[in-house]
Amino acid sequence: MEERTGLPFASEIPGRMHACGHDGHTALGLGVAHLLAPRAARLGGDLLLLFQPGEEHPGGARPMIAEGALDDPSPAVILGCHLNPGLPLGRVAVCSGPATAGNEEFTITLTGQGGHAARPRDCRNPIPPAARLVLELEALAAGLAAGPEPAVLTVAQFQAGQGHNVIPQSVELKGTLRFFQEEVRRAALANMDRICRDLEAAEGVAVALASVTDAPPMVLPPDLAGRVRDCCAELLGPERVDLPAETSMGAEDFAFFAQARPASYLRLGCGDAVRTHGLHTPFFDFDEALLPEACAVLAWCLLRLLRG
Repeated sequence: MEERTGLPFASEIPGRMHACGHDGHTALGLGVAHLLAPRAARLGGDLLLLFQPGEEHPGGARPMIAEGALDDPSPAVILGCHLNPGLPLGRVAVCSGPATAGNEEFTITLTGQGGHAARPRDCRNPIPPAARLVLELEALAAGLAAGPEPAVLTVAQFQAGQGHNVIPQSVELKGTLRFFQEEVRRAALANMDRICRDLEAAEGVAVALASVTDAPPMVLPPDLAGRVRDCCAELLGPERVDLPAETSMGAEDFAFFAQARPASYLRLGCGDAVRTHGLHTPFFDFDEALLPEACAVLAWCLLRLLRG
């Protein structure tokens, strides 16, 4: 994504920017270290600061855990946070129970027979079956959205051909399935596979479905969320702290940490009248003035958790 904030410190790398606030998250981690490191002897326990190399595609949590990041010292509790422009500046939301959805990324490849666009009868054009498949998946998505368990199915890419006079050999569809229940994930994938097999038989093109779980659902213990909420309220006042935070169909690979240890997760409000753009947009920015207070909130929560 090309940054379009116009800031003097905007990214100078083409197609790369901090569109999700992770530069702010790194600053928060360093700020917490600055506050607590001089008090290390009086903390009452070990404090491990995790600086994760990437959150998305594929994310850093899973390889960090596999390489022993939680082994020595082994934390009893893990605290995570994320800037959120959907919350007013200065507010904090504490996640409890189902917090973020799992994310299954899928790719569907339709392979036909390419050729010259002037002679379509000599080809087996995969584009019309792919268009039909998108509509079939949209119907499945509507059924999931209306179901008893929250789930979202989205086709986000349709890639086919490079020339206006060439029928492509193949078409590739990519998208995501968001879910909270494993049985919903399995059922949705089974239905997607059935749709692909039916289309293959009807249209005479090869259809291959592949998927991988990018992040599991993040489900957080309510008792720990309540303790963290009380810590935040002690510093900010209860009127500035929300519990529980709104459940999100977005995915977060902090969920891998939450599977490994009891965890709590904070959403730090950064929305204001000037910086109105959301995450994952080329205009995303946040007010750095929030950092000192946010560092203090995180440090206070950690101190209180360390001391029981």
